[in-house]
Amino acid sequence: MPSAVPGYRASSDDSLLGQLLFITKGLIYLAFGGVIFGAIAETRQPQTSSQNLVKSWVSALRDRQLVTFLLANIFFALYGAQLSSSLPLYLANFIPSGNTATGFSGQMISYFFFGHALLKIVGQLPITRWAKRIDGVSILLFVLVLWAGAFLCMWLAGIVTNNPLPPTVVGFSLVALAEILYGPTCSSLVSEMAPEEQRGVYFSLESECWAIGFLVGPVLGGWVLDHPVHGGANLWLGMAASAALASTFLMFLKQYTTHLTAAESQIEDPAAIP
Repeated sequence: MPSAVPGYRASSDDSLLGQLLFITKGLIYLAFGGVIFGAIAETRQPQTSSQNLVKSWVSALRDRQLVTFLLANIFFALYGAQLSSSLPLYLANFIPSGNTATGFSGQMISYFFFGHALLKIVGQLPITRWAKRIDGVSILLFVLVLWAGAFLCMWLAGIVTNNPLPPTVVGFSLVALAEILYGPTCSSLVSEMAPEEQRGVYFSLESECWAIGFLVGPVLGGWVLDHPVHGGANLWLGMAASAALASTFLMFLKQYTTHLTAAESQIEDPAAIP
């Protein structure tokens, strides 16, 4: 639902639909808050002192496995920020063969985001169940491939001389699939890495990646789009290329995880040690 907002924001002739969207979204959040208040029990532990909290953060950041994951995770946050900030502006102003003089109309952009959200809803359960049989780092590497493919499709939509609709639709579909796979995989990986007593600290550090991504992403995307001669559609080529760097971090994480698992197996089964 939140991803659909930029599309409606870009529209100038559907103000009523935009208002209804925000009202509906507010009611959904209100209902969600009621469910949390009435159906979820409080599990908060006694408050940790600020000194112990700092020690917990320092201790977590000494975990090479976690730090490697965080470096890769910043890229996923950066990509998510582009989806909700730079992409609507790009579709409206940098698609010369769109259905308006400068790009796609606000209504068409809304359809793209609606289809993207619908695909996520429909595909969430079956795709997540299928992905359970694959290790988390391999899934994240595949997610990077999907993001890179989506960015290349968006770049292609801005340079084709006719019919940019197919690459745009394919790009949004790839993004939806990437987001479906990323969410549960990321949570599962952090949970596996974190000692039980520091699980909250590990997840808070994972959330900081998204704070960094949404701090840098819109500024970076806006700056590139403001320089259309050397930027514009090339923004997506840069995003696709950055997936290579992110994949390097994930390969290190996969190697480290493999060694750690092997070491733990030897400790549990001393007879396996040569």
